[in-house]
Amino acid sequence: MVNTTPIPKSTPHNLGLFRLQGFSGRHSELLQLHDWLTGPAAVPAIFITGPQGIGKSTLATAVAWNHLRHFSDGIIRVGAAGGDRFRIYDIVRTMDTVFGTTLTRVSEERWGINILEQLYRRKRLLILD
Repeated sequence: MVNTTPIPKSTPHNLGLFRLQGFSGRHSELLQLHDWLTGPAAVPAIFITGPQGIGKSTLATAVAWNHLRHFSDGIIRVGAAGGDRFRIYDIVRTMDTVFGTTLTRVSEERWGINILEQLYRRKRLLILD
């Protein structure tokens, strides 16, 4: 599964490499996720579930790095900020930081719509971890 297309220099992302040190295996999961993201029957949302500590975040990070070319409009990863729940503000703030948007400057009532507008008809990947 080697992609020889050059990575666009301007692909915005906030992916870290720290989780990938020593990453190995999971070949079948990587192939399945590749098919779900780029295959003829690509899906708009994928959930990676399992017990804490089995490598879900690392797997998602590896998949994202492998697909920088496919998601050339950007990839962002948003963590739950140490809690067990996501705040929509965390998503909006991360989009502002990575994509250079100004979503945090609009009213909170518009944030959901603005997030969808940032993803619609664009080659972007949003990872909620």
